[in-house]
Amino acid sequence: MSRRGQCWDNAPTESFFGTMKQETDIAKFILDDCGAVEIAMLDWIDAWYNQTRRHTTLDGCSPIEFELKMAA
Repeated sequence: MSRRGQCWDNAPTESFFGTMKQETDIAKFILDDCGAVEIAMLDWIDAWYNQTRRHTTLDGCSPIEFELKMAA
């Protein structure tokens, strides 16, 4: 939630969820319950978003690659 009068506070979260909806195309799948949705989202985040997907704000690296690069 954003602070009162600070509409830009939610921008990163809205961007993340917009990307998630677009890349997973979650609306096409019939998921039985909240647990199935949770598993699908955690799989997308852990297997794709953090490990493989390149981010322009991280100089074209995945988050894991960027962290390893910065630690070296």
